[in-house]
Amino acid sequence: RRGGWMRYLSRDTYIGVNRPLAELVALIKAEKRGLPVPQPLGIWYEQRGPFYRGAIATRELNGENLLTYLQRERKDAGNVLYSCGETIRAMHDAGIIHADLQVENIVVTSNGVFLLDFDQARVQSRTSSASRLRNLLRLARSMRKHDLRYAAFKDVVQGYGCSETQTRLLQFATRKLYSYSTRESDRQVPTLSAMISLHWNVELRAGQDEEEMFRVLDAEGEYLKEPSTWSTRRVG
Repeated sequence: RRGGWMRYLSRDTYIGVNRPLAELVALIKAEKRGLPVPQPLGIWYEQRGPFYRGAIATRELNGENLLTYLQRERKDAGNVLYSCGETIRAMHDAGIIHADLQVENIVVTSNGVFLLDFDQARVQSRTSSASRLRNLLRLARSMRKHDLRYAAFKDVVQGYGCSETQTRLLQFATRKLYSYSTRESDRQVPTLSAMISLHWNVELRAGQDEEEMFRVLDAEGEYLKEPSTWSTRRVG
C-alpha cells in the first residue's frame, strides 16, 4: 500500500517505475547482507503503458509491530527498543537507508526485531552520518505522531550507538520535534532534517567548535525556522 496524498488517487498503481520489483530487489539485498527481514518469496506485477501495478510476497512473521508492542506497556520494552537501535544500526552499516522508518514497519518477534517495507529504500555501498541521523529522526517523528514517550526514542539511540556529537545533534532535533504539536511536528521534520544535514556536513567539517555550535542552536529560537540565516559556505 502506498502512503501520502497519492493513496487517495490510487492505492497500488505507480507511474514510470516498477516499485514492487525495486522493493523486491532491495529486500533480497537486505537479506543477503544479513539483516533481519521477512524472507522474500515472489512478486506479481503488470504493466500498462507507463503504469505499473503489483505486490510482493514474503514469509509471514509471527509477531506484532513496535507500536502495538509499546502500547501494551511490556516490562522488557527498554531491551526491545535497545535491540531496535542495534538493528537499525546494522541496516545503516549495511549501506541501506529505509524510506519509511516508522514504528509500524518494525516487528517484534520471539526471534528478535525485524524490519519491513523496503519500498523506495536506498541501497548503497555506504551511508553518510547525516543520512543516518535523518533516518533516525524519521523514526522519532513516527513515535511523536503516536504519542510514544521521548524516553523510548532515547533507548533506540542508545542501542544504535551514536557518537557523542551525533547523539547531541539528534537529541536537539528530537526535543524540538517533541515540543511541537503532532500536526506541527510533521511540518517541522523537513526543517529539522535540513538542520542536521547542514550542521553535520558544513559546520562540523569547517572545524567550528562543537560547544559553540550547540550554544547557538539552543539560544536561537528562530534558527530552525529561518533557513536563509544558515551558513552555506563550501568546505574543503
